[in-house]
Amino acid sequence: MSAEEIEEEVQYRASMTFKIDNEPSVTYTLYTNPVFVTPPSCQGGPHKIHLRELPKFQRNVWNVEDLKAAEPVDYEDNGVMVINATGKGAETLARAWCSERGKSAIIRAHGGPCFSCAYHVASGKGLGINLLIWVSSSSDRHGRNIRSSRLQDGIGAVHKLESSTLAAPLVSIYI
Repeated sequence: MSAEEIEEEVQYRASMTFKIDNEPSVTYTLYTNPVFVTPPSCQGGPHKIHLRELPKFQRNVWNVEDLKAAEPVDYEDNGVMVINATGKGAETLARAWCSERGKSAIIRAHGGPCFSCAYHVASGKGLGINLLIWVSSSSDRHGRNIRSSRLQDGIGAVHKLESSTLAAPLVSIYI
């Protein structure tokens, strides 16, 4: 086989490498082209979540820095998976993870629906995608980096999620 024939047969796969805080770099290979849906804001929200419903919303929440460890058993047939992508650069990492795993997602961006409505759009009651990427909270408009750990630590009500002001991990992106 000639060098030209070998060059024609070589296939290249796009990948993205992320550096999160002082952790080792994480690389995602972009195998698929997933669909991302951003729903409009809800009417009359944010809607409160009743205390008895909290376990459903807290069951499968992942921070972006932990996504590489997610196995299919963690997000397949386990209800809605929520990715906390509220830090700087975190949405890009979450989208790269979706591309590597072949998962489409609902993306809740600033000005979008409340947590309850975004969750229902992602669930079987809505589009049935079962993946919600939580990108921003209302505090983002003030220019602060947000990492909403309250998503994992017990959402007492939606307003707690909206008012979180913890520091976000720094995500560096290498393409």
